[in-house]
Amino acid sequence: MRGRTRRARREQGVALIIAITTIAILGALLADMHQSTTTGYVVATTQRDALRAEYMAKSGLNLTRLLVSLEPPIRQLVAPLYRQLAGRSPPQIPVWRYANLVLQPFCQHETFDEHGESRIDFRSSEGLEDLPGTCDVVAFAENSMININRPLMLAGDQAKLSLAMQLFALLGGYQSPSPYDELFGVVDAQGLLNTRQDVISAIIDWWDEDTDQLSFDPGAGAVSTVGSELDVYRRFKDPYSIKNAPFDSLEELRLIRGVDDDFWATFIEPEPDNPESRAVTIYGSGMVNPNEAPPEVLLARVCSFIPMASLCVDPMQGAMFISLLSTVRSLIPVPFFTRANDFLNFIEGK
Repeated sequence: MRGRTRRARREQGVALIIAITTIAILGALLADMHQSTTTGYVVATTQRDALRAEYMAKSGLNLTRLLVSLEPPIRQLVAPLYRQLAGRSPPQIPVWRYANLVLQPFCQHETFDEHGESRIDFRSSEGLEDLPGTCDVVAFAENSMININRPLMLAGDQAKLSLAMQLFALLGGYQSPSPYDELFGVVDAQGLLNTRQDVISAIIDWWDEDTDQLSFDPGAGAVSTVGSELDVYRRFKDPYSIKNAPFDSLEELRLIRGVDDDFWATFIEPEPDNPESRAVTIYGSGMVNPNEAPPEVLLARVCSFIPMASLCVDPMQGAMFISLLSTVRSLIPVPFFTRANDFLNFIEGK
């Protein structure tokens, strides 16, 4: 009897070990299954939300395009009132400034309805009852900035000279002393000494198709070539070559010699969260809209044509121009210049 009892106890112990092992294996399998299921659900949800966000963004973009396409009839609608006030036909109305407000019923109608801004219940509208998300529209005019890419309206040395003079004015080159002098004539992290002309030539050499090094003489108002391009980028710690093709993105400017963080924060993105604060762009034909361009851009544009004007050579005069135009725009927040002569008359004080 004692032998059988001992054998039974041993068998019970083995069975207990097998049961515990089985439970542990099943627990591990269950945990792995739970993790896999949870991960799959999270991935699917993320992909769904990404797809929704993409199409909400596309909807906002297409609705903004629709709004901009309706600008001509809107201009005709306000033309009689504008003629009474200004005595001339209205210029292009910047309807894109109000895109986020106008498109709220389509992008975030629940917030729009909660604030009581509309008597229409957009939730009962077909296609708007269950929006999967919201969209905020940020629209601004790229032709309010200096296009640093190859101008579409010019070619050859004329295109290079036009951009060189605009950039030289924007960088304060015609002013003496200039508030931006401390950004130039210093050795950068790559050991290069960069002047204004070096940065300007490097920007143009990046997109021009030839392999000649550009030289810009602001005094003579001329550009020339001085031999083959000195591909200084090959001597960098992480070397690369000059592109000799147009910029594909604004971030590509960071590859240009002399464009460091201080340069970027001063001229490219003074306010990173506000794209309208930019003074340069890589899009557009190269023309500048005086109704939309910041005063600094307009000053650079003017100085590219008449560099010896008092506005261009005297920092005080330039600051007064910027202050005056900013004040006028704050007092009259509507497009002011209908024709090119209107802007020229403003410059001349007429």
